[in-house]
Amino acid sequence: MSYFRRLSIAFAISLVAFVLVGPASAAAADDKTWGLLSSEKSWLMAYTASSPLDAFERWEIMPVVYVSEGSKLFQKGDNPTHGPTVLDVEITDGGFTFVSPFVGRVAMIYDRADAKHPFKGVGGGYTFWLTYRQ
Repeated sequence: MSYFRRLSIAFAISLVAFVLVGPASAAAADDKTWGLLSSEKSWLMAYTASSPLDAFERWEIMPVVYVSEGSKLFQKGDNPTHGPTVLDVEITDGGFTFVSPFVGRVAMIYDRADAKHPFKGVGGGYTFWLTYRQ
């Protein structure tokens, strides 16, 4: 089964869980996602348009941090090909989204079963993984 199909299935399951559990739990999950992103000092955003998932070492990787400023959350990074970026982050049910000026909207889903790459997503033909910086 392709990665995109597995990710679509995971997203569908997350959506069904939200409908069954309700918005009160979703608000708690939103707070948890916000806290998780902004509490880590640094993350690594890995992305690829063509490398297979098992060839992670060939993915593009950029360091990012998530900074809370008032009621907004920002992703600040240093893109290896485009330079520094500051992107608005929107917390969503089960993850977050951001709009990249290079690939458009990227939806990241929290995968609590994967301790190494807890957020995964797709957007603009790219696959994205967010991992803790070692």
